[in-house]
Amino acid sequence: MTALVELHANATGVTAAALHPFIGQDLNTALADRASRRNDHPYIIWSPRDAPEQVITYGEFDRRSSAVAAGLAALGVVDGDRVLVMLDNCPELLITLFACARLGAVAVTINSRSVADEVRYYAEHSRSRLAVTQPAHAPAIAAAVPGITIVVTDHDAGESVELPNGTNSFA
Repeated sequence: MTALVELHANATGVTAAALHPFIGQDLNTALADRASRRNDHPYIIWSPRDAPEQVITYGEFDRRSSAVAAGLAALGVVDGDRVLVMLDNCPELLITLFACARLGAVAVTINSRSVADEVRYYAEHSRSRLAVTQPAHAPAIAAAVPGITIVVTDHDAGESVELPNGTNSFA
């Protein structure tokens, strides 16, 4: 992408930075920049179904995504690995995407309404080595992809639940 922008810039006489101000930055570089300049400013305001509203600042989001990246790395995720992500809309979805980017892992996001055959297809074809999900979906993933390491949030889109046996806590 950078090469194409620079080629276009050279052909038109416009600087590459003018065409795309984020050249040379990745997702987490941009987040770290915002966190350093707007640490206490709200980044996500989430209103789950049955729980109080949550406000996550840039600084907190940066820290959480870094912590999740460290947790994924401790479970063996490395650059180039695929991580199956089956989450309803929640902060953990974005946190997981940024955590994967920190590691160079590929987040394979799938519809949280996928049935077992679809989950198996996505996991097998992407060669995902780990799954991140919520408690309601963990049994389906475990049944569809035996032996896959599963990391589970502590809620189902805001509703508190207990973690399924044999899973790793997102926290």
